[in-house]
Amino acid sequence: MISLERALLKSNSTQQRYRRGLSSGLTTLNIALSNDKEVGIRSGSVVWISGQSDSGRTVAGLTFLAEAVINPEFNNYGLYYHDTENKRPQIQRLFGGNLPARLFRPGGDWTAAAFWQYVAPKTGLQAPADAIEEGVRHSTNVYVLDTLDGLQGVETWKQNNDYAKEAFDAIRKKDSILIILSQQKAVGDKKVAAGGAAIPFYADYIIHTEYVNEIQRNISGRNRKIGINSLFSILRTPDKSINNAIKIPVPIFSDHGYDNPEALFSYLLHTSRIVQKAGRYSFEDMNEYNHSLESMLEYLCGSEVMVGYYLMNTIGKRR
Repeated sequence: MISLERALLKSNSTQQRYRRGLSSGLTTLNIALSNDKEVGIRSGSVVWISGQSDSGRTVAGLTFLAEAVINPEFNNYGLYYHDTENKRPQIQRLFGGNLPARLFRPGGDWTAAAFWQYVAPKTGLQAPADAIEEGVRHSTNVYVLDTLDGLQGVETWKQNNDYAKEAFDAIRKKDSILIILSQQKAVGDKKVAAGGAAIPFYADYIIHTEYVNEIQRNISGRNRKIGINSLFSILRTPDKSINNAIKIPVPIFSDHGYDNPEALFSYLLHTSRIVQKAGRYSFEDMNEYNHSLESMLEYLCGSEVMVGYYLMNTIGKRR
């Protein structure tokens, strides 16, 4: 029992080092990002999320914003969702009415230079007037750019490289959070993301999202898609090698986004911390196959100490 308490103490102590921090919405993802069950990213940081279409990028960015709404430490922050590709995600359906009420959604066509000048300390003279007014009202913010690819202009990659370091330094100094989403594309046998080399180089957190397969359920005798399984690869400074990435299975449901118990179960099953026999489940060292899938999910919801122990001894040891 002492070892369990120490595992949770180690997890919770990380939070004390951060003045503020945002949860990702998933316990597994929080630990992979920061070794803390409650906090995924700290204030004063830049997050780069790249991935294929329909791999969970937008849900990841919006969930950080939704977590800011319910975290009192972010009551005075401005919350931005900058939809440069006019995706119009169903925010209220996924997260309820409180997030849309807090969001500022910059409109119009933005050049890369206008965006960087806006998030840096310089006045965003090229930005729309309503965005400049909102920037004056909230000097500290959580800003999700979806996507970097949607910014207008010639040689935007060069502008990104020129502006990124100064803008990121300004974000950190203001204790804000900037979350940049980028489209990942296949070029030959390589996967590349637009935006230049400076953004992943200077970012504090890197998340690569990858579509795995559909989540289907039998409804009225027919298999219907109710979501997707995605795989998030987490890279952190100082070593951002993809070879050392922590891979987190992330189920995403069409009607409510992330599902924390499902994500916990997926990770523990993937790492053989949960084992299956004849359709029943057990933790690896118990050999008591007395859980159905439903009862195992209920157990993961209610047993924080045990879950904390298993996660800290799988994901936590990778940090």
